[in-house]
Amino acid sequence: LIADAPGVITERQAEVGQVVQATAPIFSLARDGARDAVFNIYESLLAERPADCSIVVSLLDNPAIKTTGTVREITPAVSAQSGTVQVKVSLDSLPQGMQLGSVVSATAKGSGKSAVELPWSALTKNISDPAVWMVDDKGEAQLHNVTVGRYLIGKVIISEGLKGGEKVIVAGGQLLHPGMKVEIAENTYKDLQPGAQ
Repeated sequence: LIADAPGVITERQAEVGQVVQATAPIFSLARDGARDAVFNIYESLLAERPADCSIVVSLLDNPAIKTTGTVREITPAVSAQSGTVQVKVSLDSLPQGMQLGSVVSATAKGSGKSAVELPWSALTKNISDPAVWMVDDKGEAQLHNVTVGRYLIGKVIISEGLKGGEKVIVAGGQLLHPGMKVEIAENTYKDLQPGAQ
């Protein structure tokens, strides 16, 4: 068998002595030349295009070996198994030590977005919209609509509706109604020494 271009064998699909039909693939060849770094990432990370399109790609076991690249291709469909999309980053140069098949990590400069993290117990609903109970300047409970960015284990990320610094009620929300006077309970924690009961 003669390869049609120089490169590296990445996969063998037949064994010695096996009878194969004509045109059946025997080897997979990665052509020598330009390299791509391939990542499977969640689609939500691609929602906003970063201002700086250059991506820093570094070896996972030796972060000092790194290069830059740009996104060359994004698959149009989300994988049913992993819920991710495949992104191919074409590398500008190939430093010594970054060989074909190397495990790499990528860093991109995104446009950060502020969000507020709350415990699950703070979330309620206003008819059908997500909401939280807030304490206004008069010390009264008011229902405030919010937008949930993500649901995590034990907490929710609020992407819109809160700026940060507001007084949000996290316990007993099911007993409240708008305009109800509330009293803020201060957290009291005891410093326990090692071995104390």
